[in-house]
Amino acid sequence: MTKFALIPKSINDRYFDQVKKGCMDKAEEIGIECEYVGPTSYEDVAEKQNEIIYEMISSGEVDGIAIAVTNSSKNKEAIDKAVAANIPVVTFDSDSGDSKRSLYISTNNTRFGENLAKVLLQINPLGGKYGIISARGHPNLVERSNGIRVRLEDKYLKKKWTLLSESDSEHNTTISLKDMRKFVDLGATAIISCCGWPMYDKIEWKRFTREHSDITLVIGDANSVQLDLLSQGYNGGLVGQLPYRMGASAMEKLLEIKEGKSDGKEFLFTNILQHLQIPLNIASEPINPNFIGKLSILGYFLFSLVAALSVGLGFWVWVNRTHPIIKASQPEFLLGLCFGVLVMASSIIPLSIDDESYSEATASKGCISYWWLLCTGFTISFSMLFSKTWRINKIFLSSSRLERIIVLPQDVIVPFVTIMTANIIVLVCWNIIAPQKYIRQKHDGTDPWNQIISTYGTCATPGKFGSVPYVVLLAALNLCVLLTANFQAFRARHIKTIYSEGMYIMWTVGFALQALLIAGPVAAMSTTEPKLFYVVTALLIGLLCMVILCFIFIPKVSKKYKEDKEIRKVPQVGKK
Repeated sequence: MTKFALIPKSINDRYFDQVKKGCMDKAEEIGIECEYVGPTSYEDVAEKQNEIIYEMISSGEVDGIAIAVTNSSKNKEAIDKAVAANIPVVTFDSDSGDSKRSLYISTNNTRFGENLAKVLLQINPLGGKYGIISARGHPNLVERSNGIRVRLEDKYLKKKWTLLSESDSEHNTTISLKDMRKFVDLGATAIISCCGWPMYDKIEWKRFTREHSDITLVIGDANSVQLDLLSQGYNGGLVGQLPYRMGASAMEKLLEIKEGKSDGKEFLFTNILQHLQIPLNIASEPINPNFIGKLSILGYFLFSLVAALSVGLGFWVWVNRTHPIIKASQPEFLLGLCFGVLVMASSIIPLSIDDESYSEATASKGCISYWWLLCTGFTISFSMLFSKTWRINKIFLSSSRLERIIVLPQDVIVPFVTIMTANIIVLVCWNIIAPQKYIRQKHDGTDPWNQIISTYGTCATPGKFGSVPYVVLLAALNLCVLLTANFQAFRARHIKTIYSEGMYIMWTVGFALQALLIAGPVAAMSTTEPKLFYVVTALLIGLLCMVILCFIFIPKVSKKYKEDKEIRKVPQVGKK
């Protein structure tokens, strides 16, 4: 009969008792023999395991070996000699990766460690100081320790957990419990053990948990002793393996290798179990409301800057309305532009309102007024630019045909009134049929206890399609204005006018089109992230307003300053 040997780290370990049962049950099932043999204690384990392997090589009585590696480098030589003697070897629980073993069967120990840390975060997400109980001479436990540290040092946790120390308890229950008391003296608020041996002394374990009930305890493995203690309330959480499955898989895989049916894989990982004592009062972090907060300072600054420039430049136009430069550009056009920019920039104010400092009713009014101010301001501003370039094109086109044409104010005002009326109709219908309301919604995702972790405030429109029909109509209307203004500016690009006004208008509407095409989709996709939406939208509105004012007015102010300076240099008649 085919005979395979299973060599644990110790035959007097509750964990490996389950491996043995899996081995024996599977051997009976598939008609082979499982010989369970190993060290009786955790002293000189690797050397004793090697002696057993050498005896098996000499006797030639086994057809394969499964070993729980204690020391990767020490066990390597014995494993390689067994393979050289045509005895296939698989490792389980812990590995000797540099050896000639065929397969490693185990829990993914790094992930096991990460899950120990995850359970700690689930039971106590508030943070603190923690210690790790481990055994540095065992490669699987080293991997678990690394997994714990990696998870708790994750940058997204913002260093909530601080590692005090890591013990080397050598699979000893007494030493591990002493190390746990040392961690308490150092100020630990949590202790994670990579393995289950601290719980094997039931009396001392119960005494420790009673004396330090404020310490969060997360322990590796989940054997019957540990589960009994957990059910009695003497633990916070267990992360367990499937040792029974490891023993059974070791027999299956060795038989496949012997019969030449191996799939050639080097690793076979088993699942991880998790057992939790759910706290009566679940500790959780405050829900993140994602308020705009101090970012509103950016919005108010942009509005103040644009408002000061709009009012200042409007006043400058009015004072200098008889100057040739202003007359050539039409004062009513420039004043209308200043007013439109001011109204558009004003939309940043209701955009800055959320339910952190205001009621939902006030925030709902902000939702409505935002669209009114943005659309009317945009329409006024870009209708003025469109009308100006349309007027230039019409005049110069007629002159090229030797035709006499008079462009009256009402000819220029018609496009503006048409677009403005269309915007007002859409906005009025929106406010009457399905007025927007400010509501708070939850983000996708919850904490490990299925509690909400994040919400956001947004302007919502009732109905199946929400605000989509109205936003699409408003966007289409105003995009038509912008595209038409770009078309008219493109047609006028070669027309030489006084002060090159057509060129500056072309730059303005061209920048506006590019900015909307880039920032518009970003804003549309960030409606569930209020801070990002606010920054993108406020910057877009502020930059549009600044570009309009700077491109249109700075050349005129500069030209007027230079002309006035030249005039002052000319000597006046009658004065010496």
